[in-house]
Formats: sequence, structure tokens, C-alpha cells
Amino acid sequence: MLKPLKQSEKVVYLDYKQAYENVTANSYSNSEGVLQIRLNTDKIIDGFEFWLRGARQVSSYNENTGKTNVQTVTYGRQKANELGVQSLVSSLSMIINSQTVQGNFESYDDYMTYTKQIHEDFNDEIIKNCDDWEILDEDLELIVKQIMALIVPFMSRLIKNKERDSYGETMKTVETNNSNSKNPMAMFQQ
Repeated sequence: MLKPLKQSEKVVYLDYKQAYENVTANSYSNSEGVLQIRLNTDKIIDGFEFWLRGARQVSSYNENTGKTNVQTVTYGRQKANELGVQSLVSSLSMIINSQTVQGNFESYDDYMTYTKQIHEDFNDEIIKNCDDWEILDEDLELIVKQIMALIVPFMSRLIKNKERDSYGETMKTVETNNSNSKNPMAMFQQ
């Protein structure tokens, strides 16, 4: 249960775009950091779950204690019950994860066939379970569209192996940086 904010607490809405830009800018000096950003899918999955729950995270700062707390706050209507949210998040996590992004679609047609099949599968799964998951009829299409809005660009990274090829370039940069160091042991140090 969320507690109401006290008068001494200030609410600051998280600016995900700004946070992402800060993390990205700081990580470009370290190729392993860039690789981690590209492979970490937690924000995508968490964002979808918050959307399904009609919630978002807010930070509150207590000036008296000097502590910042992050709370989940409801701002809309939940789109599915707990079973539905967990089922949809789990299904999406099986598609959008750091292992699948290292796969390969030999052609654009392979990618289109895959995304079409995923679209049909999610559509069927949601329609079949909408009563058990307490999804309103008016939300059925919207949920499928939101899922596909995440899957389509994510999986496009696999077309013609371009994502994996770019990992090689990232790793070359790390190796070059380490081997060009004046310290001959630098490439063995973390």
C-alpha cells in the first residue's frame, strides 16, 4: 500500500529520457558499458509492466532525513489482473531478452515472418485468456499494439546479423584501448 507523501517530501517524476541520455553519455567512454546498455532489456520489460499496471515510479525526497525514496504510484487503470500482468510480462520477456538479440534473421522476409507469427500468437493468447485475466474488450487491441511496438524495433536488430557484427566492433575498441595502454598489464586488469 502506498503511503501519502508528507508535507516535507517533494515529488520528482523520473525523466527516463534524461536518465537514459546521462547513462549513455557516461558509458560511451567505456565500450563494455555501451554493450551492457544494448543487451540489458530490464527497462523495456519494466516499462511495459508499469504500463499494464497503470503505474509509474516517482522519487520523493525528504528534506528532514536527506533520503530519496522511489515509490510506485498508480495513475491509471490496470489493464489486466495480477495473473494477466505476470503472464504477459513473462511472454514478452521470452522474446525480448539479451539472448534473443544475439540471434540472426538471414533476411528481411525472415524477420517479417517471425514478427507476423508473434503478433498472431499474442493476439490469440490475449483473446483466449481475456476473461481469466480480466482484460476489458476495449483494451485487447491496445495491449497487442503495445507489445508489438516493443517487439518490432527490438527484433529488427537481428536482420542480417548487424547487431552481432556491431558487438565485434565494440569489442575491438575495448581490446585496442587496452593493448594501446602504456601499462603492458592493462589488458589483464579490470
